[in-house]
Amino acid sequence: MGLRVAVASNDGRIVNQHFGRTNKFFIFDIDGDTTYKFLEIRETTPVCSLGVHDDDALQKTIELLEDCNIVFVSRIGPGAEHALKIKGIQTYEMFDYIDNSLKNLASMNL
Repeated sequence: MGLRVAVASNDGRIVNQHFGRTNKFFIFDIDGDTTYKFLEIRETTPVCSLGVHDDDALQKTIELLEDCNIVFVSRIGPGAEHALKIKGIQTYEMFDYIDNSLKNLASMNL
């Protein structure tokens, strides 16, 4: 299968961050079945702050995630979702344990 997944999380355990408000993404590779491997944490500047959207921060975040196929978030706005889609990156909104989410993706039960 060979997927790279970015997860918006504040603790590395639960998908619990809004795309525009997160300051880090946990990056995982999924290989075939339900096997996944943690690669790294990538830090970013939040795209949204006090109700204002920063287009430069959005572009930098998208560049940060360009090698990812999928992004797991608790929420994402339509503009950011569209910008990721243009780059070929799928988004999934959820609130779940990262372990469950990655295993469900690997077995295509998302």
